[in-house]
Amino acid sequence: MRKFLACLAVSGILVGFMAVPSSARDRSHFCTYPNDVAGTKKIVSCFAKKFGVDPDKARAIAWRESNFKRFAWNHSSDCRGIFQHMYSYWPGRVQHWAKKLRHWHVWHPYWYNPRAQAVVTMAMVNHGGWGPWGG
Repeated sequence: MRKFLACLAVSGILVGFMAVPSSARDRSHFCTYPNDVAGTKKIVSCFAKKFGVDPDKARAIAWRESNFKRFAWNHSSDCRGIFQHMYSYWPGRVQHWAKKLRHWHVWHPYWYNPRAQAVVTMAMVNHGGWGPWGG
C-alpha cells in the first residue's frame, strides 16, 4: 500500500509538472485568424476589444487606410500595412510596445503582419487616442 501511495504521489507531482499553465493553453489573446481580408477585419476587431478601443472605429480607419490589405504601401509617404504606419517608425514602435506588452507574444518585426499592426496600433490608440490617424 505504501508503494502504491508513493507512486500515486510521485505521479501526481509529475502530472503537476507536465500540466500546461492555463495562460499557455488559452490562446484567445492571440486573436488568431487568417491573414486574408476577412481574417484581418476579425483581427482588428478582436484586438480593439482587448485594448478597450471601439472596434467599429478601428475597422473604419483600417478600411480607410488600407482596405484591410496587409501589404498596402503608400510609396509617396512610405506608410505601410493595414494602419499605414510610417516604415521608418515601425521598428521603434514594435520594440517599444513589445517591452510593455510582453504577454501578447505576437511580435513580428515585419510591417505586413496584421496581428503586429493591430496590437501596436490598438496599444497606441489606447494610450494616446487616434490622433496620428486623424480619427
